[in-house]
Parts: sequence; C-alpha cells; structure tokens
Amino acid sequence: DKLPRRPFRCAAVATGFLLLETQVFSVLDKPWFFYEYDKEKDDTMGEDIYFCKKATEKGIEIWCDPTILIRHIGDYAY
Repeated sequence: DKLPRRPFRCAAVATGFLLLETQVFSVLDKPWFFYEYDKEKDDTMGEDIYFCKKATEKGIEIWCDPTILIRHIGDYAY
C-alpha cells in the first residue's frame, strides 16, 4: 500500500528483475556485476546493488514498475 501505483525512480532493483537495454553494457566499465564490501554498513554489497550503483554513476536511471507482479520463487513466493 505504501508503494506508488505507477513506475518510479529508485536506487536499485534486484538483478533477477532487471530489464536492460544492451547498450548499457557499452557505457559501463567491467566488471558489470560484482560483490563489493560496503564500509559504511560493514556488509557486502550484492551484485544487483553494485550494478545499479555503477549505472547511476554513469547517469543511467533505475526505475521500478510496481504494476508488474514479479515474485522470487524458492521455498515460497515472496
């Protein structure tokens, strides 16, 4: 109920839910996906956050479309 009902800009989206234009890879330096240690949070930054951070630094906007139902499938859908 707290999410907007239309697409909105955000800081990051989970890798499995990304829809990318292939030209993005010509703009970003390799590695495109990597794990990185986050000193501020004393935690490891996953490949999804790493990718979105690099994209944002190059001026690429990250958007979320809450009108599309996507779920992670594992022991249960969430």
